[in-house]
This record gives sequence, structure tokens and C-alpha cells, in this order.
Amino acid sequence: MTEAFLEDEGIQVEELKSDKTDECRQKRFEVLAEMRKSFAGVTPEEIEREVALAIAEVRREKRSLESGQLRRYGTEEHRGDEVEK
Repeated sequence: MTEAFLEDEGIQVEELKSDKTDECRQKRFEVLAEMRKSFAGVTPEEIEREVALAIAEVRREKRSLESGQLRRYGTEEHRGDEVEK
């Protein structure tokens, strides 16, 4: 249970109690546990390697987009010098 107090000039005027924060926290832990199941049997080194490759790919795409060499619209790829409709 999460509790918060509202004060007006140092005088407590209202107390708020919320289970919502705790529920959200529990849901996040459940999602993380489910994600961990997907990687059962995969070594930390393998995961780190795959993450590094994914980050490098996203950075390459970002640089391409920033330099105007490539723009993506939906699933199609277009050169940056094409006229947008």
C-alpha cells in the first residue's frame, strides 16, 4: 500500500492510500519474469552480444536517417532525396 499526505501550510488536510502503485510494480515484475523465461538457457555473454549487435544496427539506421541517405515510411524504404507526398 502506498500512502501520501496532502498538506496545506504544514497542516495535513488529506491522506491518500493507493494500491495502484503496488499493482503496477507487481505487473512490471511479472512482465520481467515472463521475459526471463524467453532467455532460459541463453548465456549472459550471448545476450550481451545480441544486444550489442541490435544497438549497433539501430545506431547505423539512425545515422543513415540523420544524414538523409535513407528514410523509412511504413515498411518501404526511400532515398532521402525523394519528394514527400
